[in-house]
Amino acid sequence: MDIGHIIDERISNENLQHFRNIYLNELSVGEVSPNSKFNYAHALIRSNKKDIKDGINLFLEILQTNEEAIPKRDVVYYLAVAYTRLTDYDRALVFVNHLLEAEGNNRQALDLKECIEKRMKSSGLWGAAIIGAGVIGIAGLTLSAILSGKK
Repeated sequence: MDIGHIIDERISNENLQHFRNIYLNELSVGEVSPNSKFNYAHALIRSNKKDIKDGINLFLEILQTNEEAIPKRDVVYYLAVAYTRLTDYDRALVFVNHLLEAEGNNRQALDLKECIEKRMKSSGLWGAAIIGAGVIGIAGLTLSAILSGKK
């Protein structure tokens, strides 16, 4: 599947509502399964900007709570996709670069990085990204600590 399609894919309202209902039902009884949280976050990042931000927050919760049922690489990958959808390319690169540090030959991550860089160049943000990368690097150190400490 083309990486651009993955980034630009939109979820139908019906499918989003399906995953939202599962998540909210589990939340109402006091415990959301890691898979339900992941699936809902994944659905949210394929929706509008507000939902994408909510999906990012759920993915970050999954990372911080060290959900063993969900591979960290999947969470980090979809965080990079989500930030790309928001055109926050600096943050997207932080996440995809961390994934590549752990899995240098990960084809999906390599393709995603290439796609992010192409979108940055086409939007004229490449120079700003070089400057912003230093600032965002601090966030990367925090992510690195989370990922290395909770394997």
